Formats: sequence, structure tokens, C-alpha cells
Amino acid sequence: MSAKIIAFGGVSNSGKTTLIEKILEKYSNTFSFFAIKHDPKNKAVFDDAKKDSAKFFQAGADVCITSGEKSAIFLHQEQNIYDLCKKFDDKDFILIEGFKMLQCPRICVARKEIFLDEIKNSHAIALDSVKILEGINFQGEILNLEDIEGIFEWISCHAKTLRELEWKK
Repeated sequence: MSAKIIAFGGVSNSGKTTLIEKILEKYSNTFSFFAIKHDPKNKAVFDDAKKDSAKFFQAGADVCITSGEKSAIFLHQEQNIYDLCKKFDDKDFILIEGFKMLQCPRICVARKEIFLDEIKNSHAIALDSVKILEGINFQGEILNLEDIEGIFEWISCHAKTLRELEWKK
């Protein structure tokens, strides 16, 4: 099996995470997913600062938390997106939030505003009002942000496998 890869872009608070969450809630019983979230400003917090795992990480160790139901690994180095996608290529879909310059099919999510920088690498726009696009020349597909089934159909048709993307390490 080869995972189909799709990216989501958009300004902060545009609804990217909410859209991905809705897709996962609706389709995770039918398909397997791996999600990657880009954190370019290093703002994400992974554990309570008072927990042992956070203390180990702050002290300089790479850390793995594991239980019978879930696992998490915290590393002190960035992970190569190609290697991550290759490692989880057994999934049906890999959903990537962010990584603006990544060359793969991309849906721009927009609610109140849209920036030309956000749509230049996008193949589709998921929005709640076409008024946002007034005066903007966009050649991709327009998707209804509330139509999760329609968006997932678009993803199923347009997402690409790692081999089709021909990314370099």
C-alpha cells in the first residue's frame, strides 16, 4: 500500500485543524491516517512541564512515552518530511498541515480572509463564502468548507503517493 499525501494551508485560525479533525472523525473508521503538523515557530507544547517525560526532554534526552494504547516520541531534531512519509507509507492517507513550500496537492482553507501567498501553491480552496475570492484569480477548485464528503472526495482523487511526488531526501 502507498499512502496518498495531501497538504492543508491557510492563515492562522482559518480552520485547517478543524477541517482535518472533521475528516478524521468521519473517515478514521474506514481509512488509516497519519497527520503531520508543521510548527515553524516552535510554539507547540508536548507535555506538562511537571511530568517526568518533560523533565527528561528538558534535561537533554530524546524521550518515548508509551502505553498499551498510544505512544509518543519527542526528539531534539527536526524530522525530514520525506522520511516521515516513507515510514508511515502503510497508511491510507497522510494529512500535512503547513509546510507552505512542500510540493504536493494542497487545499487552502479560508474563512474570513485569504492571502495570495497562501493560494499560490494551492490546488483547491475550501471556504465558507465565495465572497472571499472577489477580485482574486484562482485557477484551482473551489470547495465548500462544510462539505466534508466533497472535500474528502477531492482528496481521494487528487492526493499523490510518495512515488508520484518524487520528493528528494
